[in-house]
Amino acid sequence: MVWGRSFVVAIVGIVVPACTLVTNLDGLAGDALVVPEAGAEGSTGDAGGPEVVTVDAADAAPDAGPFCTAGPTFCADFDQGMLSLGWTRQEVDAKAAIELSTAHYTSPTSSFHASIARRAANDLENAFLGKDLTGPWERLVVAFDVRIERPAWQTGDSNAAFVAVFFDGTGPSNQLYFPVGDGYAQLTGPGIDIPIDATPLDRFFRVRLDIEPGVAVSVEVNGKKYQANLSAFVGGPGLKTVVNLGITGYNAPVPAFSAFYDNVVIDQQ
Repeated sequence: MVWGRSFVVAIVGIVVPACTLVTNLDGLAGDALVVPEAGAEGSTGDAGGPEVVTVDAADAAPDAGPFCTAGPTFCADFDQGMLSLGWTRQEVDAKAAIELSTAHYTSPTSSFHASIARRAANDLENAFLGKDLTGPWERLVVAFDVRIERPAWQTGDSNAAFVAVFFDGTGPSNQLYFPVGDGYAQLTGPGIDIPIDATPLDRFFRVRLDIEPGVAVSVEVNGKKYQANLSAFVGGPGLKTVVNLGITGYNAPVPAFSAFYDNVVIDQQ
C-alpha cells in the first residue's frame, strides 16, 4: 500500500475576500459536532507505530438549521455563489477541475466539486482549495461532509488524499493526510498510519479531524472515532498551518476521482 510519497508543488496564490461565514461550535470539544445531519443529502440529480485506539462515536447530531452562524476560525457551505470565498488559494492541474456544483450537497444549494481524470504511473495531479492560517500552531479541528463517487479501480491502482493538513509545510514530518483507496481508508502522519474502515461511496459522510500538533490526533469517520499519539513536530510556534481541501494526487496509477464537499469547518483552539 503506497500512500506517503512526499511532494512539492508550486502554488499560484489567489487571494480572495475574507470569509464572513461562521458557525456555532459550542460542542467542539466533545465527540459530536453540531452540524446538519450526517449523510443527509440534497441533489438535483437524485435524492507498526503508536497504539491506535478506536472508539464508537455518539449518534450524529440532528439538523441544527442554518450551518454558518457564529464561532470558528473559518467555515464554508458554498451557498453564496462564489467557490473560493474566504479561501487563500487553489491548485488545479491539467487533468483536474474544481467547480461550484448543485448536483449534490448537504445544505442547499451547492457544494464544492473536485475531480481528476485517470492518471498513469508518475502522473501526479491536484484539485483542491487551500486555507492558510498564520500564527502559532494550535489545536486544530477540520470537519466537512464529503461524497466520493465510486472509482473504477484497476489492478495496481493506489490512492489519493481527500484532505491534507500541513503544519508549516516544510517537510513530511509535519503533514497529515486522509487517503482513500480500493476498499480502505487511513490517516497518515508523523509516525502514524491509522487504518480506517472503508468509507461509504456515492453518498455523503462526515469527517472530523482533531489535531494537537506533536501530541495527538483523532479522526471521526462514518460514526467511528480513531485516535493515536503524534510524534514531535519539526519547528516551533509562529509558523503557519495549511489546510488543503480536495483531492491531493500524490500517487499513481489511480482511477478518475470525483468528490463533493460541503459544510466545512476549520477552527483553531
